[in-house]
Amino acid sequence: MIPTPGIDEIRAAAERIRRYVRQTPLLAAVPTKERPELSRGLRLKLEALQVTGSFKARGAINALFAAPPDRLRRGVVTASGGNHGLAVAYAGWAAEVPATIFLPRSVAADKIAKLDGWGARVVIAARSGTTAIGQRCNMPNPKASLISIRSPTLTSSPVKGRLRSRSSTRLLISTRCWSRSAEAA
Repeated sequence: MIPTPGIDEIRAAAERIRRYVRQTPLLAAVPTKERPELSRGLRLKLEALQVTGSFKARGAINALFAAPPDRLRRGVVTASGGNHGLAVAYAGWAAEVPATIFLPRSVAADKIAKLDGWGARVVIAARSGTTAIGQRCNMPNPKASLISIRSPTLTSSPVKGRLRSRSSTRLLISTRCWSRSAEAA
């Protein structure tokens, strides 16, 4: 479990992402028809209005801009056919870092178009996760060859009224072979 970040870490993350994410509205969840007592004080954060369509852009941007620049030289790679892949593609574009997104064969064409729009290199793989990345990069042990950067995403718990941290963003940065083997993929 990732420890809850302190106020200084929260402020640093907010400053890193400030120029790259939208300030989305926070709206009251009322009125509700069933069990209205549960909705009192409940707020909805409309993260679907983010540039990538989800809150995941916050974590991806924070992770990339918090990483040492020399670690990002070769780019970032992730395996995700969902919102995380789109967030990493956007973060790569924002940080001017090459992003490669591994997708399953079943991915929808519109998802590929969105990833292409952010300048990501898309690789359709039979498998997903680090196994697919390792196979494409000719890495005998991909987990040892890739460094995972985890970025806690801060979320507000409307029921308990406190901040909590959860790991939602995982970027893989190659420490060997990515730049030359990516050409062959």
